[in-house]
Amino acid sequence: MTDTFLSNLDTEQLDSLMEETRINVGYVENILNNVVDSYTESLDITMKNIYNNIIIPLQDEQEVAITTLEKYFLELSNVVYFVGAKVEKLNIYDAMSKIAYKEAYNKNYMNPTIDKQKPTVAELTAFAEDNSLYNQATNEIYNKAYRLCKQKLDNANTMIASISKTISRRMNENQFDNTLKYDTRQVLMENNIA
Repeated sequence: MTDTFLSNLDTEQLDSLMEETRINVGYVENILNNVVDSYTESLDITMKNIYNNIIIPLQDEQEVAITTLEKYFLELSNVVYFVGAKVEKLNIYDAMSKIAYKEAYNKNYMNPTIDKQKPTVAELTAFAEDNSLYNQATNEIYNKAYRLCKQKLDNANTMIASISKTISRRMNENQFDNTLKYDTRQVLMENNIA
C-alpha cells in the first residue's frame, strides 16, 4: 500500500497551517470590520437602540408606545438615507480595487520576469496570480465590505417595513376601539340610558 495524504497525515503541519490561517483571517477580518463600521456606525447604533427599546420589551410581552415606534421609524428611515449614500461610495472602492487587481494581473501575465525563453500558459497564469495576490486581497476586502453594508441596509429596510406595519396595525386597533366606544355611547344616549 502506498502512502497517501490520509494515511500519513502530518498533524503538526496541518495545525501550523490552521493557526497561520487563523492569524491572517483575524488580521483581514479586523480591516474588514473597521471599513464596515466606518460606513455603518450610525445604523448599528440605531438598530441596537431598536433592539433594546422595541424588540426586548416585545419579547417580554410589554407594550411599546406608538410614539416610540414612530420615533424609531423616522430615525431609522433617516439613517438609512445617509448610510445608503455612503455605502454607494464604498462601491467605488470595490470597483477601483478590482480594476487595480486586473491591471496588476494582466501586467504580470503579459510582461513576466520569468527566467525562461517561452513560458507556458500555466506558468504565466501562476506568475500573474502570485504577483497580484495583494491586489486581489484588497479587492476582496472592499467587495465583502460593500456586501456586508448592503446586507445591513437591506435588514434595516426590513425593520422599517416591520415598524410601519406595527404602527398601522396599532392605529387600526385604536380606531376600532374608539369607534366601538362612540357607537356604544351613542346607543346608550339614544335609549336615554346614559
